[in-house]
Amino acid sequence: MNNELFAAELINQFSGIWPSLRATMRPEDILQYQAQMITALTETGLNTPEAIQQGFRKARTQGGQYLPSVPEFVRWCKSSKPQKQYSQAPMLQHIDQAKLQRYSEISKNLLESIK
Repeated sequence: MNNELFAAELINQFSGIWPSLRATMRPEDILQYQAQMITALTETGLNTPEAIQQGFRKARTQGGQYLPSVPEFVRWCKSSKPQKQYSQAPMLQHIDQAKLQRYSEISKNLLESIK
C-alpha cells in the first residue's frame, strides 16, 4: 500500500471508529499524525496491507475511547504469529563427553537468547 493511500485510509477508518476525530483534531494535526504513522510503520517494516489490516482490526476491537498513539497502532499492526521458526536438531547417536558438554552450552545459550 503506498503512503498516500494508507494515509487516506487511516483517517477514513479511524473516523468510522472514532467519529469525533475530525471535530477534535485540526486538519494540520491530522496531517502530522498521518505523517508520523507512515514513518513509524515504514521504519518497522509494517507498511504492508496485511499488517495495516491487522492494526485496523485491533483498533475496532481494542480501540478504547481515544485515537491510538503512533506506537500503540504500530503494536496493533504486529502479527501475533511467531516471527522466528525453530527446528529440532537431529538425534545424535555417538557423542563423547566433550561434545555433550558443548551441545549443552549451545542449547543453554539458545534458550537464554529467546527469553
